Amino acid sequence: KKTMERLLKKQESKASKIIGKGKASKRQVPLITYRSTIEGSSISLPPSEEFPLSPKKP
Repeated sequence: KKTMERLLKKQESKASKIIGKGKASKRQVPLITYRSTIEGSSISLPPSEEFPLSPKKP
């Protein structure tokens, strides 16, 4: 009985951690997509990004 209670408590704490991390992991950076297919390669940029890209320090 005690073992089951401990396991259930662990599951609850893991579930709450996963839910809490969902919002914090969102990044506020533009999404740049590179695709390489049979038809060819392409780069997709958000409208606010200039092209060609300028190098930036991390």
